Amino acid sequence: MEKKELTFPCQISSRIDLSKILQFVEKMSQFNSYIVIETSETTVNAKSLLGMCVFVAKITSGGTALLRASGPDAEIALNDLNNLLLGRS
Repeated sequence: MEKKELTFPCQISSRIDLSKILQFVEKMSQFNSYIVIETSETTVNAKSLLGMCVFVAKITSGGTALLRASGPDAEIALNDLNNLLLGRS
C-alpha cells in the first residue's frame, strides 16, 4: 500500500464557511485512499464532515498539520488537496 505524507501550515480560520468544508470533504471522498489530518491536538478523517467541522473548530492559526494518505491513489489525493488548500482548484 502506497503511503504519502504532506505537511502544511494551518492557516484555517475557525470561521470557515460550511460550504468550504463540504467542498473539501467531497473532494477527499473521491479517492480510495484513507486520508487523515493530524495536529498536535487531534487526528481526523478527512472524508468525515463531522470530523472536519470539529477539526476546524479546534484549529489554531499558525500551527502545522500533517496530512497522511494511504492507498492506491494517495499521491493524487495529496496533490489535489494541496491545490485545494492553495485555491487552485
